[in-house]
Amino acid sequence: MRFFTLLAALLPTLALATPTKRWNAGDADTRILNFELALAELETAFYDEGLRRFDENACRTAQLPEFARGRFGEIQQHEREHADFLREAVRESGADPLGPCRYRFRFEDPRAFARESLDISTIVAAAFTGALGHLENRDYNVVNGLTLSVEARQAGWVNSAIFRKNPWNTAFDTSLTFRQAWTALDRFIETCPPEYEELVPSQAVRAFARLETIGRLVAGQRGQLRFRGVEDCERRGLFVVFKTGLEEFRVRLENNGFFVVPPQVANTGANFIFVTSNDKAVCDENIVAGPTLYQFDFSSYDNYN
Repeated sequence: MRFFTLLAALLPTLALATPTKRWNAGDADTRILNFELALAELETAFYDEGLRRFDENACRTAQLPEFARGRFGEIQQHEREHADFLREAVRESGADPLGPCRYRFRFEDPRAFARESLDISTIVAAAFTGALGHLENRDYNVVNGLTLSVEARQAGWVNSAIFRKNPWNTAFDTSLTFRQAWTALDRFIETCPPEYEELVPSQAVRAFARLETIGRLVAGQRGQLRFRGVEDCERRGLFVVFKTGLEEFRVRLENNGFFVVPPQVANTGANFIFVTSNDKAVCDENIVAGPTLYQFDFSSYDNYN
């Protein structure tokens, strides 16, 4: 209900400034809110299913901390409030809010559920960060920032309190475009209603080709990727790019997806991995596959000793 209180406080101000458009500054902003609603619907479904399947005894058997399930219940409530707030904001703009998709969550135990919670929160935080540069309405931007900071805290809590790993990544978080974020989450999505294409930013829900890592990746050692067309990487001049914070580290791909993991990614936490058609900065126009999220975790103790 706290979000509805904030929405109620903001709406009269916007109505006075733009009486014919009420809350929303334009169709572009409404589409972004609907895209963010789609992410909140996915998160809500994720926590609903996980907490339905795993009670406190299951979490205890999986050796999660005693407080873990209660905290996940708080995150569940966060996501419900995010979804409710965004849905109401879209309605108040005069647009039609999106409904939920059909999802596929494949966690089989509480630890796998916690790991997927970390990944989803990390991806959603990157998506909300990317949206900051596109929202025209200042009030939407403020609420967007309020939401992404919670998503980032949730990810940090899971990795540090549950897994005893790094609570943050580098000095800067990573941003993703709408389409990149949707691609990173695509493994959790089975089907979506047809109106998604019409109600979100252009091509936002058209995922790039699926990208998967094979085995464990270690900085400075050989790794391997799997994606459509992987057998012909050298002739096509493809690169693999690791994006974390403000940095991008890229190396050439060999046939069948082999490459040497850049040594710079050691101890950088969450990295978004892309395959690109050239050595330029990652953008939607040069992506061949991905992104997929990979965690180069480091200890929750001092990383500089």
